[in-house]
Amino acid sequence: MNRANPTFMMTKFHFSLVSSAIFSLGLLATSSLDAQDVALRDTNATSSSSLPDSPGAISADSTAFGQAPASSSTRPFRFRGIISTRGLVQEGSTQPPQTVHDKFIIATEDNFNLYGVGAVGVVAGYHYGLESTPEFGKGGKGYARYYWHGYADRVIEIYSVELIAPIIFHQDTRFYYLGEGALKHRIGHAIRRTFVTRSNSGHDQFNYSEFVGSALASGVSTLYYPRAYRTASNAAQNWGINLGVDAFGFIIQEIYPSVIRAVFHRNTDPAP
Repeated sequence: MNRANPTFMMTKFHFSLVSSAIFSLGLLATSSLDAQDVALRDTNATSSSSLPDSPGAISADSTAFGQAPASSSTRPFRFRGIISTRGLVQEGSTQPPQTVHDKFIIATEDNFNLYGVGAVGVVAGYHYGLESTPEFGKGGKGYARYYWHGYADRVIEIYSVELIAPIIFHQDTRFYYLGEGALKHRIGHAIRRTFVTRSNSGHDQFNYSEFVGSALASGVSTLYYPRAYRTASNAAQNWGINLGVDAFGFIIQEIYPSVIRAVFHRNTDPAP
């Protein structure tokens, strides 16, 4: 165990540098909001002050990202803090161009919700049981090392796919769910999102953000694992895993509104 401690401290230092750099980029991005984003927030503030029974009253929570207010059934019930639905919008609805600030907020919520915390814990337990990285050791300290490595993987991958790459390629990170139709068709729609996304101008194009962002994250993640695992083959394997996990995540986002309506009989967001 003593032999592993210097490695643990050094890899923790590497991760701190990487995560700090990514978070700093997000903070810089949010400080450069354009006039459109400011106007959008002003509109939301005005709509939230309307009387609830007014014909023009619209929840600010539902319009912050251009969500269609015409039908309450298009807005899924929101479990605040458990899973982020801020970037979940109805297919066919008219959306304003997504700003850098929007991207940063969505990516941050996706990283730090209860679903992410729990999912990483399950995966960490799985790898702990298999002793995937014996250098991490056993016991509470060993599990903690599996956990923070797994959470580092998640944070870097999401910020790469949902913030850094979309800024470079000018792509929209929101998921446009169908919300109705045959389950097979909806799952196909979700999987297609892995390969095809929308540009900021609203046109379909190859999802460069997903493929380039996940490849970037896979390469960066090798910096804080033991030296023996810092290989191109491991990076390529992690890249494939990232793509598969993200595809599964799109399926969850597609069926999530229907599950919530079926289980809780709720169609709309609660009042903010």
